[in-house]
Amino acid sequence: MQLTLGTVILVAYLGLWEVSILLCGDLMQWDHPVLLTYLQISACSLFIPFMWLREKHFTLTDMKHASITGILYFTASITYVWSLKDMLGSINSCLYQLSIVVTYLLAICVLGEKATLLNFMSISLTITGAIIIAVLGDTREDGKETKVFAILLLLLSCALFPTYYVFATKWIPSENKLIETLAYSGLQGACTMLLFWPIILILHFTTPTERVESPPSDLILPFILLVILKPVLCAGSLFPTILVSPVFSSVGFVLILPLSMVGDMIWRKAYPPVWFYIGMVTIVIGCFFNIASQSSQKHEKETGEKHINSL
Repeated sequence: MQLTLGTVILVAYLGLWEVSILLCGDLMQWDHPVLLTYLQISACSLFIPFMWLREKHFTLTDMKHASITGILYFTASITYVWSLKDMLGSINSCLYQLSIVVTYLLAICVLGEKATLLNFMSISLTITGAIIIAVLGDTREDGKETKVFAILLLLLSCALFPTYYVFATKWIPSENKLIETLAYSGLQGACTMLLFWPIILILHFTTPTERVESPPSDLILPFILLVILKPVLCAGSLFPTILVSPVFSSVGFVLILPLSMVGDMIWRKAYPPVWFYIGMVTIVIGCFFNIASQSSQKHEKETGEKHINSL
């Protein structure tokens, strides 16, 4: 049941993410990445009321955990956005697949997940498909020169995002997962708002591009929609992670690559070469291996529990 629900939520999340990319494309004209990220993550505090629906009482430990993951998520988001400014999109897409490997290793070390052949095949196929699409299947021209500093920022993001998802999985209680995830997202948003407002204030007075101001009138609607959409995306990315596993989500998130190019085919009438379809099929096969791996591990766990109960 959890695997099915996690898969459905993941698919819905990917659709919403594609919508956010379309909105974000317009907002790239408004060069306020730190302020925009701060407002988006802080908006997750709208889920705070779910704290009162939890089975357990709120503790200082909950706030500490939410603060740590909030810092990880905010920093990972900022470093990723900054890396996009001075990096070819194809290189960015390829290098970011390292986050899957980091997630896999952290899940084994921190969460005690098993290293299985199905997981290895899933990760290998997914990364291969992503590289095929990014290098050979993407005909869009970025017109950028990749800088070393941008690569370092992306590598930092590749380490921070998996750390965020793995430790959020570790710290969000396993009982009543949907309510707990929404409550945790709300608390994380509130902690981010409280922790980073001094930085936003400093940037307002010291940098011309990060002043606290409204976007141009033609960008106000995309801005409002994106800020409203972010809490749903934040919780939506955590749901499949908590319900199934961080590795499951990490592999599934790669589907955004073929989805974004399908979006280009629909909205911009930009048709990719045959390599795109080869890469897409490879990613889909990798995702099926991913689902099979999670299903197999779930079956082994249930079999083990039944055996223990029968003793």
